[in-house]
Parts: sequence; C-alpha cells; structure tokens
Amino acid sequence: GTGNMTFYELADSTCTGSTITVVTLSAGGHIRNFNAKTNVAETSPYIATATGLVGTTYNLTVVGDTPTSVTLTGNASVIAGNCSPAYSIKVKDAYGNDTTTASNITFALSGAGAGGFYTASNCTGATSNITMVSPQGFSNLYYKNTLVESVTLAANDSGAFNDPTINVNVTAAAPSILVYTVGDVASLQNVCSSVFSVQTRDSFQNVSNVPGNTTVTLSGEGPGFFYAGAACVGSFGNAITISSGTSSAPFYYKNPGGAGTYTLVSSRGGYTSATYLTTTYVNTLSITPQAFTIAVNNSKVYSTTGGYGSVTYSMPNGGDPGSISGDTYTAAASPGGATVRATDSDGNTSDATIEVRTALQINPPGLTQLNRGKSFNFDKTGGAGPFTWTILTGEGSINSVGNYTAVTYPSNAQLGTDTVFR
Repeated sequence: GTGNMTFYELADSTCTGSTITVVTLSAGGHIRNFNAKTNVAETSPYIATATGLVGTTYNLTVVGDTPTSVTLTGNASVIAGNCSPAYSIKVKDAYGNDTTTASNITFALSGAGAGGFYTASNCTGATSNITMVSPQGFSNLYYKNTLVESVTLAANDSGAFNDPTINVNVTAAAPSILVYTVGDVASLQNVCSSVFSVQTRDSFQNVSNVPGNTTVTLSGEGPGFFYAGAACVGSFGNAITISSGTSSAPFYYKNPGGAGTYTLVSSRGGYTSATYLTTTYVNTLSITPQAFTIAVNNSKVYSTTGGYGSVTYSMPNGGDPGSISGDTYTAAASPGGATVRATDSDGNTSDATIEVRTALQINPPGLTQLNRGKSFNFDKTGGAGPFTWTILTGEGSINSVGNYTAVTYPSNAQLGTDTVFR
C-alpha cells in the first residue's frame, strides 16, 4: 500500500515482532488473518495480490488517538491594518496527529499587543476567547493590529493541555505619509541649519521603507536654499531621494535673505505631504564697547557679539588718531576722537566711538598747606573715567568727588603722584 502501515503475524498481538509483507494461505483454506499498525492518521489503499488470482484493494482510514496536546499555527507575520489568514488551534494525539475532542474546550486568548482577535475572516466579531466544539478537533481565529510590533499569541484552556503560542511580527503597510522627524525650528540668517529629516510612514504612522528609490520634492524655502551637506555644501535644488529599502533622507537649509518664518514642505504624489515651520533670525553684529573714553597712549581691546563668520577691526576714518591691531586700539599721544569698525564675513558692520583725552592731572597740582581739620575740594583734568580718589600716603580722608579733609594735628598727605601738601 501507499500508507505508513506495517504488518505483523496474527500471533504478534502487540505488533512488536518482525514485520511481514507476505502471508501464506494454507491448502484448502480461504482466509488468512494478520495484524497491522501505524502511528500516522491517514486514509490509504492497501492491496493484496496472488499469482493466478484477482487482486483486491482495501482503503483503510486511521484516525487520531486521544488528544494529549494543543497547537496554535498560522502566519509568522501580518501586515499592519490587514486581517490575518486563519490561525488554527488544534488538538493532537501523542503521535502529533490531528484528533477530536470528547467535549467542548474554551480557550482564553492573549498576547495580542495593540491588536485584537476576531471570529470572522474579515476581522469582525472581536473576541478574547474561542470555543472548540466537540467532536471538532480545531477552531480558527483571526488577528489584526495597526501597530508595528512583535507579539506572542497564546491560547489557554485552563485545563490539562499545554498552552500553545506563536510568535508573530506585525510589519508596516506600504508607505503613504511623509513626516519630518527632526528639524531646526529657528536658525540665524545665512547660517546653516541643523539637520532636517523626512521619513516615510504607512497610514497608521508606522515607519515604512520605500520599495524603490523615491524622490521627494522640497518647497517653501522662501529666499533660502536646500543643501545635502551638514555645512550647507552640495546644493541639490528642490528634491531629495529616499533610497530603496530605507525610510528617510536628510537635508539642510540656509537662508541668506533676511528674517522671517517659512513653512518647509516635503511632497510626493500619492503621499500625504509633510510641513515644518522654521524661523530665520537676523544675527546683528554688535561691537563692545560702542562708546569709550581713553587717555592718550593707552589701549583698549574690543569684542563683538552676533554677526557671521570671522570679524576684522579697522579705523574707517583715515585721519583719526591712534591705531588698530587685531582687536586692540591704541590711542595716540594727543587727544581727539576716533571710530573703530568691526566687519564680519558677510560685510555687516558695527562702529564704536572713542574719545581720546589728555593724561589725567589733579588740580591744583600742589597744595602745600591746609589748616588742621579743614577741607579742600580737588578737581581733575584729562584722563578717562570712571574716576576714583585715594590717599596714597599720609593721613586725612577724601570722598568720591575729591573733597579732602585734613586731620586735626600736623601731618603730610599725597594724592596720586600730583599733589603733596602738609
């Protein structure tokens, strides 16, 4: 025959001896008995032939034995949003054959993740359990999930059988939406933005790879430009390509045209477009300090905030006193006014004014005598403020506006290096 049956002598009632393929019918006899055994549930034809006689065929059906276990089978992957093909819960005998139940069995279903179980093939009739009706040996259920994830579906009969499981991957549906996953909400005029990234997703917002190279059109840049490189190099016009088998592509943006808010748009036919609101700010160059008083032959270091790129310093009025070297201005030996200018890489400028004054001098330059306990108000000329008054040597006191008060006994005092009196 074509099945998995093996044959034994009639005396071998346990079917544990040697197998046979031939039996002998004794002379004068008309019947010969023998035993047969298989572990496989099947229907197969078995044929008996003998020389000079017409052969015979016997179709034998072997059914499953008493159920000892349960299996859960079906597809290992499901596309997000699609109803799965049937998942089947089956009872099996000790040899792994499908078999039947003697009574109804109810299975609690779990492990659906963000999805759910259903009784109908179009994923209607949501359920959390399913009943295998006797004598039927199987039950079908269906599964649907809109979130990409890996789940382990399980069935539990709360009885003597094992609890079968199956690992299922929910994969993304075809891409149909464009989104910005990262971008620069604000950037300075003529300064390269941080990275923007456009991503493809399915209709359930799952990341979904494109099946082939996919061109996405960029627009809404206003007076700005799109670039491929992180330093805003490699201008590529108004399109990016998401490579086959991937889901995103980066680009950068630089706007030299002035302040404003712009809506960057990524679009492609058949996809929902993505928008991103970005603001360009003007980075005003400012020199510090913008106004300063300095004494002759002294120097001042300048700095800047804002602007673009490197900054250089100059004196735009050729006749101004003093000189500039790098960021340091040195006053001339005579008083006057000067202008220092800072210029950035884009040609933006910021000016500072300087008043050069004569050297500081206390007036009167020498007061030789002051009565004990009396006061005198000193003045000053030249120099660059702010000013402070101090007594270098001797006694007495002086306030913030130069008013000196002598002690009540004879003493000497010196202010700065200009005035000595007793």
